[in-house]
Amino acid sequence: DSASVIENRLGGETELNKTVAELVQVHSYSLSCTLLAGLPVHQIVTTNYNEMFELASRSAGYDTAILPYASDDKVISKLVLDTAILPYAPASKCDRWILKLHGCASHPEDIVLTREHYMRYATRRSALSGIVQSLLITQHMLFAGFSLKDDNFHRIADEVRRSISSSKGAKWTENPDVIQQKRQQLDAKFGTALQLLSNHETQLIWGNDLHVVPMSDESASIPEAARRIEIFLDYVCSLATTTKEFLLKPQYDALLNQSQIELRNSLISFLRALPKNAKEAPEWPTVKRALAELGYEKGVLEHFKLIFSSGDLVQAEADAQ
Repeated sequence: DSASVIENRLGGETELNKTVAELVQVHSYSLSCTLLAGLPVHQIVTTNYNEMFELASRSAGYDTAILPYASDDKVISKLVLDTAILPYAPASKCDRWILKLHGCASHPEDIVLTREHYMRYATRRSALSGIVQSLLITQHMLFAGFSLKDDNFHRIADEVRRSISSSKGAKWTENPDVIQQKRQQLDAKFGTALQLLSNHETQLIWGNDLHVVPMSDESASIPEAARRIEIFLDYVCSLATTTKEFLLKPQYDALLNQSQIELRNSLISFLRALPKNAKEAPEWPTVKRALAELGYEKGVLEHFKLIFSSGDLVQAEADAQ
């Protein structure tokens, strides 16, 4: 209701949305955004208007397009991993998409803020709600920086609850193992919510649906609890990180064991011996993408001095050493 009052004083919805978009414009991003963007996840949902996560996502190697307003030629770039921002552009060719559930600062006309916006949400943006419902049913979602107080999310979660509840009474004709598996899926919680402080009320409301994980008890300060979330996300990133992104990057040789070095050298040998016309094969883009995921980029071959002896590749030194 406060937003509606401000809307009236500013002269209407257009002026309100424009003002909000200007206030939330960012040119940098927080540590927590950096850590979240670095996680190897493919679907992200946010109610934030700002583009902080998009900036962090680009820095993490994901090219970001704003959907559905971006033209097709802006959706996909030549970076290793591409990101689409739903609902502003198609995501069929992207490895990561970000759903802007309440609009984006780059498109003020879509910002959801007033009570009227919330009341009309189900009519105007039901397809977006459907995406979140699908994720809640099929994935285990991590909620970070989200208070669980948004009215639209309450409505979405309630529909998921009712759907799961009706499914629990369904009869299956499959074999017993399949039935047991489906029952386990239905009884599982649909996500984990990281909360700054312990809150008994939140636990009572969401305990049956989410694993509510407070970073600190109620006596801690907000900055202390926020720092704990950053430390936790950093730990999660360390568990989710592999060396595959660095296999073909010579500056990370010290992190590789002998078998990885031998694999790297074999791949370099393959690339050096690859005929130019081989790259015209329809399968080459798939091979190129796999190499890119292993850290291959333009100029890598020049970093290595390769010595061939009797057809065997001898350990090479990096030019940078």
